[in-house]
Amino acid sequence: MDIVSINKIYNQYQLEFKHSGNEESIINLLLKQKEWNLLDDDQKLIKRKKYLFDFEKYFIYNEKRERVFLYENLVFQTYLKIKDSLNIIEADISSFEGFFFRIKSMLFCEKELVNQYESFKRIGHVPFEIFEPLIEKVKDTQEYKQYRLDELFEEYKKMYQLFLEKPYE
Repeated sequence: MDIVSINKIYNQYQLEFKHSGNEESIINLLLKQKEWNLLDDDQKLIKRKKYLFDFEKYFIYNEKRERVFLYENLVFQTYLKIKDSLNIIEADISSFEGFFFRIKSMLFCEKELVNQYESFKRIGHVPFEIFEPLIEKVKDTQEYKQYRLDELFEEYKKMYQLFLEKPYE
C-alpha cells in the first residue's frame, strides 16, 4: 500500500466518505509532498522562482502579504547564495581548525531544510547564532572575503530575523 494506490482507489470508487472529513486533504498533502520529494534541487529552484514571480505579480495586496513576500524572496535569494557558496568553498577540515568545513556543513543543512518542503511556511532554518562564532573565527581571512561570505551572512541574518518575526501570523 502506498499513497498513490490509496488515491487511485478513492478516485476509482468515488468513495462517499471522501468528502465528509479531511481524508482527501490528507491524501492530497501526502501526494504533493511525494511529488516535491521526487524533484531535484534545480527543479525545486525553478518551481520556487515561478511561484515567487506569480506571488509578486498577483498576490501582494496588503502589508502582511508584502512581508510574507519579502521573507520568501529572501529565503530564495539566500538559498541561491548558499548554493553558489557550497560549490566554491574549499572545506579542508585541517585549515583554520575546520571552521570553513563547519560553515559549509551548516550551509548544507540550511539548503536541505529549505528544500524539505514546498511551502515556505513549513521551512525551518539553521539559527544564525550557530554561524556567529564560526564567522568570528574566519571573518578576517582571505578565504572569507574570497567566498563573499560577508554578503551571504548579511542576507542570511536579514532572512532569519524575518523568520523569527513570524511573517505568516
